[in-house]
Amino acid sequence: MDTCFNKKDDLWFVKDFGYVGKGYYGSTDEESMMKEIYENGPIVVALNAAPDLYYYSSGVFITNAQEPLIQDNGNP
Repeated sequence: MDTCFNKKDDLWFVKDFGYVGKGYYGSTDEESMMKEIYENGPIVVALNAAPDLYYYSSGVFITNAQEPLIQDNGNP
């Protein structure tokens, strides 16, 4: 059994959260993320990856995707 997951004193919980950028999912950019990290500390990010990234193993990743992946979340 892995002992690192059994210590309750090492657990961290979120008290509050928000979206970086314009206030909704997917509205941020690198500058907004850097500012948030500088002012408030670590952030959590997600990656909307091209399918060819699924097979990535090492080195510099270069995609063959011609169009950006777009997620329609109903926000302007």
